[in-house]
Amino acid sequence: MAGLYLGGSQIKNVYLGTTKAKAVYLGTTQIWSASTTITASVAATADDGLALPSGLTFTNGMNIGTTGSWGFARFASVAVPQGATITSATLTITAWANGSGAPDVSLGAVASDNAAQPASGTDVTAAPMTTAAVTWSVASRPAAPVNLPDISTIVQEIVNRSGWQSGNAIMVIAKGLGGGNSNVVDKGETLTVTYS
Repeated sequence: MAGLYLGGSQIKNVYLGTTKAKAVYLGTTQIWSASTTITASVAATADDGLALPSGLTFTNGMNIGTTGSWGFARFASVAVPQGATITSATLTITAWANGSGAPDVSLGAVASDNAAQPASGTDVTAAPMTTAAVTWSVASRPAAPVNLPDISTIVQEIVNRSGWQSGNAIMVIAKGLGGGNSNVVDKGETLTVTYS
């Protein structure tokens, strides 16, 4: 959407009295929005996979659901400003392998200003985690792209870090709590974030 300008300066915030507007309309056409949406994707083979305390059992695809395992997906360039207000954050996955059961997972992220690509299993399993977490109970192994529960509280915790910068990396972790497993296609994960 094109920006809203006053003279040659772009307007970033609009207020009605003391209330910050979320959007501006000209008739029925929205001409400005306070929100921005970005999408980040897994860019490299080593940026997603399955980690165990004994090591990385494989990369090139995030594994979700196996008890005692940590599936991970690292998004190398997340263009969200430090301190932005996160209104939604969605992780989208696509399953491909012969998973079974209805796995439960705990979703979180590595508590880092700029999450590094893991070189070993313990880089994932022993990494400090966000306080924010979301539990996902999978009804069945998804056969098509599926949006996981909103993880805006997790992303908010990361971008609130004083050392966070727009374009840094976020690594989402899915810790298996049991009930089966579900594998996610190579480089199929996307992270969509809306912020203001």
